[in-house]
Amino acid sequence: MGRSLGSGIAVYAASQTPVEALILVTPYFSLEDVAANQYPYLPARFLLRDKYASYQYAPAIKAPVYMLVAEWDQLTPMEGSVALQRKFAPGQAQMVVVKQAWHNGISNKPEYTAALSEIWKTINQR
Repeated sequence: MGRSLGSGIAVYAASQTPVEALILVTPYFSLEDVAANQYPYLPARFLLRDKYASYQYAPAIKAPVYMLVAEWDQLTPMEGSVALQRKFAPGQAQMVVVKQAWHNGISNKPEYTAALSEIWKTINQR
């Protein structure tokens, strides 16, 4: 399981070592995209040593993937999460959009807690 910046680390780790399942909370396509979105006037490509390019590692993951995305996330916008979802095999990554949630407030929403509980139940029944 990885959240925000940790989602990129979790994607990389799951691409290197088999896992039962992968849970990503507020994931992103690449850190380069996040930086470019936040600081459009800076050359993010040249400033980042590690791009945390989740999209590059996603195809190597064979486990089910569960993505929890905040509807109003301005740090890791939903568009990046949708683009990342497309990098997994068809049907492999399920996405839950937590309505009226921001990046740092997603875990305060009852819908987040309920979705995460259901995901854990699904994983434990496998």
